[in-house]
Amino acid sequence: MAAPGNNFRLATQEVSWLQRDLLLFAVSIGVTTDELNFVFEQNDVFQAFPTYPTILPFKLTDQEVVDFNSRLAPPEIPGVPKLDSGRIIDGGRSLTFHRQIPTTSAGRHFKLQSRIVGVYDKGKIGTVVEDEKILVDCESGDEYVKILGTTFYMGQGNWNGPKGPAPKSYPPPEGRKPDVTYTYQTTSQAALIYRLNGDYNRLHVTQEPGKSLGFGGPIMHGLFTYNCAAHAILKAVGASNPANLREFTARFAVPVRPGDQLITEIWRLGEFEGEYEDVRLDSILGHIQPPSSGLPALLRKDADDIVITLALRTALGKGFKGGFKDTEFASIVYRLLKVVHKKAGFNTSLVEDICVGNVLDFIDLQLMNIALRSANSLQVANEMAAHVTRAAALAAGFSESAGTSSVNRFCSSGLKAVQEVANQISRGSIDIGIAIGAESMSRGGATIPNLPSEICKVQSAADTLQPMGQTSENVGNDFNISREAQDRYAAESFRRAEAAQKAGWFDDEIVPITAQFQDPKTGEFHEVTLTKDEGPRWGTTFDSLSKIRPAFPEFGDKSTGGNSSQITDGAAAVILMRRSKAEQLKLPIMGKFCGATVTGVAPRIMGIGPSIAIPKLLRKFNINLNDIDLIELNEAFASMAVYCHNVLGLDPSKVNVRGGAIALGHPLGATGVRQIVTGLSEARRQNKKVLLTTMCVGTGQGMAALFINEQAY
Repeated sequence: MAAPGNNFRLATQEVSWLQRDLLLFAVSIGVTTDELNFVFEQNDVFQAFPTYPTILPFKLTDQEVVDFNSRLAPPEIPGVPKLDSGRIIDGGRSLTFHRQIPTTSAGRHFKLQSRIVGVYDKGKIGTVVEDEKILVDCESGDEYVKILGTTFYMGQGNWNGPKGPAPKSYPPPEGRKPDVTYTYQTTSQAALIYRLNGDYNRLHVTQEPGKSLGFGGPIMHGLFTYNCAAHAILKAVGASNPANLREFTARFAVPVRPGDQLITEIWRLGEFEGEYEDVRLDSILGHIQPPSSGLPALLRKDADDIVITLALRTALGKGFKGGFKDTEFASIVYRLLKVVHKKAGFNTSLVEDICVGNVLDFIDLQLMNIALRSANSLQVANEMAAHVTRAAALAAGFSESAGTSSVNRFCSSGLKAVQEVANQISRGSIDIGIAIGAESMSRGGATIPNLPSEICKVQSAADTLQPMGQTSENVGNDFNISREAQDRYAAESFRRAEAAQKAGWFDDEIVPITAQFQDPKTGEFHEVTLTKDEGPRWGTTFDSLSKIRPAFPEFGDKSTGGNSSQITDGAAAVILMRRSKAEQLKLPIMGKFCGATVTGVAPRIMGIGPSIAIPKLLRKFNINLNDIDLIELNEAFASMAVYCHNVLGLDPSKVNVRGGAIALGHPLGATGVRQIVTGLSEARRQNKKVLLTTMCVGTGQGMAALFINEQAY
C-alpha cells in the first residue's frame, strides 16, 4: 500500500543565488582560507560548495529575512492531518550531484521541482515527511542536484498512518579504526551565522522552542551539521574539489549546540562504483567544550544536564536523646520517601531507581550481639540496608518497577548515592532516579573489622583501623592546630546555626516528619513532629566550649564533644533527571549536578581529605576557588575544618553560612545529600550560582562535588 501523499506533486519554486550567498555559506560551515576556491570570489577556480543547494528551499529568491513558519508551512497532503511547522526539525538529507551549480544564478532561471515521497506516522514521537526536490535549469531542462529530505514534525503523530520503512543505515566497518578524523570546533555564534543563509527557524536562536521540544534551549541547524560533515569529507579525502563528490547521505541522530565540537570519523571502503569510492562517516556530535571554557561551561544549560527537581530533608535529631532516637532506619527512609512521593510533581511510576547512602546499615542494637558473632557481620548489614530500602520504597507508594540499592562510602555515602544515580542517567540506563542519604545513629551500629595480619603488616593499611577521634588528634598534632583554634571555629559554627534558625533560613529545606518518642522517665511513647534541627545550642560561646573535657584523652587533648560533629539521626533526598526530561514534565529545576570526584589520603589523617579533593575537582572543571560562591564543608572535627581553611585559603564568608556538622550534626550517610539541600537553599537565598560540597571520608579519603543553583529566592 502506497504511503499517504506518495508522489504528490508540490508547486514549483523559483530559486536564485549570488556569489555573496556562496561565500557566506562556505564560511558558515567552517571553510577557511586554506580552501580559497570556496571563500574568495576572485580565485581562479572559485566554486560553489556542492551542498549549497540545501539552503535553496529556505531562501528561494529572497535576499531579505523571511518568516520561517510561513515559508515552510506544510502543504495540505491528501490523507494526512494538518501539520504545524512551528515544531519541525530535520531528519536527514541525501544529495545526488549531476553537475556543479554556477557561482551565481544571475541572468539565468532555476527552479525546484518537488514531490512528496511518503508521510509516516511515528506515533507519539511525531510524523515524518519524506520529499524529493530537484534543482533544474528552466531554459535547458538540465538537472543539477537531487535532494531527498526527511522532516520531523515533533509530537504530531498518532493519526493511524503507516509507520514507514526503517531508515537505511550505512554503518562504518566494525572493529576498524577510522582512516581519517576531522575535528571542527563550533562557536557560540555558529547558529546565528548559519541562519543568515536563509534558514530562520527560531529553534536555533531563542530559548523557548528548544525547551518545548525537550532540547533545553537553542540547537544548531541539522543541515549545519550535515554540511559540516560534507565539508569534512570533501576536505579530508576529496581534495576540496566538488567534482569528487557524487552523492552524500546522512541522518541526524544527536542535537548539536552552539559551542560543541564536531568530530567526523571517516572510513574509506576501497569499493568503487565507476570512478567514485564508497566512503563512510560518523560524526561524533558530543557536547565537548573548549578546555578554556571553565565557568561558562558550568553555567551553560544543555538538554543532557543532570538536574535536581526536588531537594528536601528531615530535621536532624540528636542521637540517643532526640526526636528520632526511637525511630528505626527503615522508618526514617520510609517517612521521607512518602514526602518525596507526594511532592515529586509527576507520576512517580516514572522513577526507575532509588539509591540510599548509608553507613551504619541499620543493625538494631538489640540484634548487634548476634551480628557481632558472625564473621560476615558487615555483609549481613549491607544486605539488610538494601532490603530495608526496597521495602520502604514500596510502602511509600513507589512502583514495583523502580529498582533500589544502597551504597556505603562512609561519610560521603549520600553524595555517592547522588553520583550513582546521576551516572546511570548520564549513561542512559535510567531517565529518573532518587538519591537519599539516611542514618539512624541512635539505632544503628557498625564494627571495625578484624583485618588479617598480612594486611596489617602495611602500616597505612593498619592505620585504617584507627578510630575517627584518633585521626582528628593526629591532624591537630601533626599540623599544630591548637585547642583554642578548634574551639573558636566550633563557636562560630554554633553562632551561624543559631542565626540561621532564628531567621528561618532552614524552613524551605526541612519537611516535618512525625515519629514515636519514648519518654526516658516514664517509658511512655507519644508522637512528636520534628520541624527543626535539634543540634544547635543557642548561646554557645568560645568560653563555654573551652571548658569541655577532651573526648579522646588516650590520643590527645584537642578534640572535644563541643568541637566535633554531633551523633545525629536524619535523612535527605533529591530527585535527579535530565534537563530535557524535567522540561518535558514541566518541573521546576532547582539546580544542576555538574560532577564529583574522590581522592585518597593517608588514613591516619583522614580529615584532610577535602584539601586534596577540592583542588582535584576544580582542575577537572578548569575553574578556581574564586569561581565558587558557596561551600558546604562537612565539619567532622574542627581540626580538619581549620586545616582545610588554612591550607586552601578558603573565604570564611562562603563556607557553611548556616553552620556545619559541629552545630547541626553529622548523620553519617545523610550528610552528603543534606549538604546539597542546605547549599542550594542558601544559594537561592543569596541568589548565588556555584555550590561546592565536600567532606572527609573514613579510612583516608576525600570527596567533593559541584552544583549550579538555578532558582532565585
